[in-house]
Amino acid sequence: MKVFFFVKKLGDGGAERVVANLATSFSLAGHETAIINAYRTEYDYPVGEGVKRFFLEKSNLENDNFVKRNIRRLSKLRKILKEERPDVLISFMAESNYRAVTAAAGLGIKTIISVRNDPEREYHGKLGHFLAKHLLTRADGCVFQTPDAQSWFPKSFAERSTVIANVVREDFFSVERKPVPFTVSACGRLTEQKDYGTLLEAFKTVHENLPQSRLEIYGMGEEEEKLKKKAELLSLSDCVSFCGQVSDVGEVLSKTAVYVLSSLYEGLPNSLMEALAAGVPSVSTDCPCGGPRMLIENNKNGILVPVGDSTALAKAMTELLENPETAEKMGKEARNRALEFKTEPIVKKWEEYAKKVLEG
Repeated sequence: MKVFFFVKKLGDGGAERVVANLATSFSLAGHETAIINAYRTEYDYPVGEGVKRFFLEKSNLENDNFVKRNIRRLSKLRKILKEERPDVLISFMAESNYRAVTAAAGLGIKTIISVRNDPEREYHGKLGHFLAKHLLTRADGCVFQTPDAQSWFPKSFAERSTVIANVVREDFFSVERKPVPFTVSACGRLTEQKDYGTLLEAFKTVHENLPQSRLEIYGMGEEEEKLKKKAELLSLSDCVSFCGQVSDVGEVLSKTAVYVLSSLYEGLPNSLMEALAAGVPSVSTDCPCGGPRMLIENNKNGILVPVGDSTALAKAMTELLENPETAEKMGKEARNRALEFKTEPIVKKWEEYAKKVLEG
């Protein structure tokens, strides 16, 4: 097959990392593979040598007029599709999904969109709902991460879609654990979705009970300064570190005693899956649209807590930090749970679904 992937950018995000990994795997499996991005970023995830790259623009022009920018990118995307004629175009994330379905219309190119988050949030408002349920359903197929997300769409569309988990890279399964006692880590964009504010409030309680504890937050985003100020107001500046973008997540996971995901909503969170694969005892909010609940069997291979509940989050972190033997056992169960997310079985599901869509 000639398979093209389309996502706005290839850096700083879980969906982007999935695209990089999938495209590389498709290429290694013998498919002619390419990735289309709106622009290149400084932190693009690496891809295999056999993966072609296309860019709609030479640089990030997000500050341009929205209408002009959208027309320009749609026009360039359609031009690439006309010239390259892929068998299948697979898009990720709301903005790219809209553009993919629109740009491929009438070209005879099969389109598969991928919904990576809680659709109620990702396609919010009356306009978002309308476009998702009337424009996106013109795609030939869709890959969801959870059944909850799948059920949000019309039944006729859901019936020709599928649910496929993310790939976890092989190197996460071979992470050698050397945890630094009382170290808590979180990885992800510094955005409202990740609810790091509640994590900071919870960690204040943890630190009051365990003064030797430390919190390390990895990632970049628009909430960075706000979160740093909150940490200062909570008198946490000496025990909370904002570590920025990290290239070797495995190294972070090897050293952390507990991993935390505090999100308000998620699809199937890559960072949590990677932590489980690395054998890290983890705490996560039981957030919509059901991803963490699919990954964690509560109190067996991790701990689930209610969304926005700093008290429950603090209690769970403290429990694991104070009981390293329990935490270690939980980490082993976590690694066993993650085995089904290895590359080969997941890529095979994507290949089979793409062929099914291609065959009509």
